[in-house]
Parts: sequence; C-alpha cells; structure tokens
Amino acid sequence: MPRSTRSVPPPLPVLAALLGAACGAPAADTGAPEAGAPAWSVAALGAPGPHGVGYVEHAVVYTEPLHGGSRTLRLAVWYPSSADTAATEIRYNGAFLRTRAAVDAPPAAGAFPLVLYSHGHQGFAEASSFLAHHLASHGHVVLAPDHTGNTLADGADRTTEIYAWRPLDLRAVLDAAPGLGLPVDPDAPVVAFGHSFGGYTLHAAAGAAFDLAMLGPACAAGTGPGPFCSTYTPALEAAFATGFAEPRIAAVASLAPGDHGLFGAGLGQIARPVLLMLGAEDPGQDGLPIWQDLRATPRARVDIAGGGHNVFTDFSGALDGGGADLIDPARGFTLINTYAHAFVRRHAHGDSAMDAILEGRTPVDPAATVTLP
Repeated sequence: MPRSTRSVPPPLPVLAALLGAACGAPAADTGAPEAGAPAWSVAALGAPGPHGVGYVEHAVVYTEPLHGGSRTLRLAVWYPSSADTAATEIRYNGAFLRTRAAVDAPPAAGAFPLVLYSHGHQGFAEASSFLAHHLASHGHVVLAPDHTGNTLADGADRTTEIYAWRPLDLRAVLDAAPGLGLPVDPDAPVVAFGHSFGGYTLHAAAGAAFDLAMLGPACAAGTGPGPFCSTYTPALEAAFATGFAEPRIAAVASLAPGDHGLFGAGLGQIARPVLLMLGAEDPGQDGLPIWQDLRATPRARVDIAGGGHNVFTDFSGALDGGGADLIDPARGFTLINTYAHAFVRRHAHGDSAMDAILEGRTPVDPAATVTLP
C-alpha cells in the first residue's frame, strides 16, 4: 500500500486488474517443511509450515477515548487448522483477492502465540496475507484489523485522530482476543508487524515519544505535516503527550515504515526488540532516519535489494512500477517470511538459535543485507 506521505493508489477496479495475479501468491503456502531439513534451518523457516491455515473475520467494537465514541474494526484472523479444508478465495466486493484460506476451519489442537499486523495508509487487514498465512502455517494466530477510516475503501484523507486511533486499535484487538474463541496462548509474548503507516503505528504502540515541541507550534503556525495537523487540538496534543505504549507487545517488526518526523529522537524511547526491514528501491527511504534514531536493544535492519515500498505486501512489484530492477515477488516473499518467522521464533518462543539469522551471521538470500548498530 502507499507510503503515508505518497500519492493515492489507483482506484479499486484498476487495483483489481493490476493485482489479481500478485495476490495469488499465498496459495502455495500450505503443507510441511521440506523433507529432511533441520528443524529451523533457513530453508525450513521460509518453507510452508505443518499446519493447515484457517481464516475467520470478527468485529471488534470499543469506545475510543479521544471523543468517547464507538469505534468498530473488521478483524481478519489466520490460525493453525487441524483439518485439510479446501481454501476459499476471499475478495473485496468480488474484485481483487484479499487472501486464500480455509474459512471457519476447525483450529488445530493446542494454544499458539499471537501475532499482530497493522496495514499501511489506504491498506486493509489482508494486505500482507502471504506473511500472515505463512506464520499461521507455523503455529501462530495472526490478528489484523482494518484501521477504520484509513482503509482502501476510505480514501486518502486523514485526520489527526487516525494517528491516535491506530495504536489504540491494536490495544482494542488485544483486549478482545481472549473472547474470540481463538486457540491463543495467553502467556506467550506478542510480536507485531506493520507496513508503512503500520510501521508508524507500531512505533507509537512500542512507546516512541512524539516530538511535540516541534509539532505543536508547527501545527499552530500551519507549517506542520498536513495530515497530522489537520484536526490538531490541545486535547489531542494531550493524548499524544501521554503516548500509546502497549506493554503487551513484546517486539515489533517495521516494514518500510514512515512518519519519522513525528517522533525524531523520540524513537529512542522504544525499549523492546525491533526489526526494521526496508526495500532498497523504495523512493521514500524514511526508514533510514528511523534507523538512526532507534536505540532499542536488540535491533537489526534488513535491506532488500530490488525491494520496492510494497515488497512487503501481496502487491509486490505491481504497485511499485514493475521493471527488471525489482525483486521477483515469490523470492521476496520467501526472504521476508524467513526473517519474519525467525523474529517471531526468537521473541515469541525464546529461540536464541534465531540470533544467527537476525544478526546476519547466517545468510538468507544474497538480496538481503543485515545491519546492526
């Protein structure tokens, strides 16, 4: 999906034409790891897991604290399934593919760690279904809300409130999760992923401090970032001053994140593990100044040669202009799935063997470069 500072994506019918083939990639992500592979080799981390994948949608309703109104989120859920149920194509209004999974399939026995996903500006819950599907096949429950008011169906306009509602949405999803009848392990640490504006969302939820000394006067003078300042008030400023840190999120993986300027050095307040993944062909490169201001321990950056801004979504290539300089989507998906799975295994399961991958000592793909502090 587009960067939070970039132009509006094509209309839905154009997206349908552009993305039909790209969104089909998750279909092959079922089954078991390659026979004979070590339990958590690079190949096994990136290969489909042993579980079938079920999919269900829920509605999450909560009272947002900014104005005291009711806010409703559509929640997409992928989970390990015990049954070999035929996958169904789930589409937007009969148009382009959102995901392909077994709807309402019975869950696998056991309790599984929870993973959150936050979509980008004008995105939707299933925008990175390839990743959600992969993690579910390896024994994780993935929850992805539509950030109401900032989805593909809502248009490009953003109010100041959406910058606060997004991290509050993740909090509401975590509050609702125990009552959804999902096979979630309540004691396992929660790992969160976010793309573009979703990366901003994770930084806010992870405790980054807003640069209000700059933002307040700039918004008052009409020189601040337009969308963030659009409905800015002293009451909202107080909410941003308090922040949106969510202690239940143990580690965050930001995929081509934006909005560095809203935090600046305040990103140094994040005190939980961070994986920053960037596409080398992303024209915005807002992730680079974000990396400079992060102080979290541990933290790592993975740069993907040939990766555009949307290499982290099902629309890899299609929304980045195509061209021979971009990485093949299937290769990119496997690369991203490998690092993402390693990150979840490290921080949801405590598997220190993943450090070799996350620190770059064990290579994953020549297109990936790992940078440490």
